Amino acid sequence: MGSTRIGINGFGRMGRLALRAGWGAPDLTFAYVNEIAGDAATAAHLLTFDSVHGRWDRRVEGAGEVLSVDDVSIAYGSASRPGEVPWDAHDVDIVIADELRTGLSPRPFGDDEADWKARAEVWRNRDAVIGGSDAGA
Repeated sequence: MGSTRIGINGFGRMGRLALRAGWGAPDLTFAYVNEIAGDAATAAHLLTFDSVHGRWDRRVEGAGEVLSVDDVSIAYGSASRPGEVPWDAHDVDIVIADELRTGLSPRPFGDDEADWKARAEVWRNRDAVIGGSDAGA
């Protein structure tokens, strides 16, 4: 059996900590990160330096549509609508969805009916979706 392929939707503190916590697990492969609030270079910086958890001792780089950790590439994108996130193209099995936000943060996806239908369609094809909130983090 192959490695479980992980996608992260929302690379706030919870998304970044999920990647840090799972990195190096032999049965996990981080395949895709979707984040609308910054490019891969910004994500690399924030993944490396955390004001609460400190500096991560991995070599992290970001450029274009790639975030890399210890020379392992993770596809990176910034789709703002649920149906635009290419989970299938990256064979993602499980999505960690850091999209539950406080009133102070912008929601990554809208609240209209079309967005909810698209979100349901995207999630239907996953083995699991794990939701989280960075409220109070």
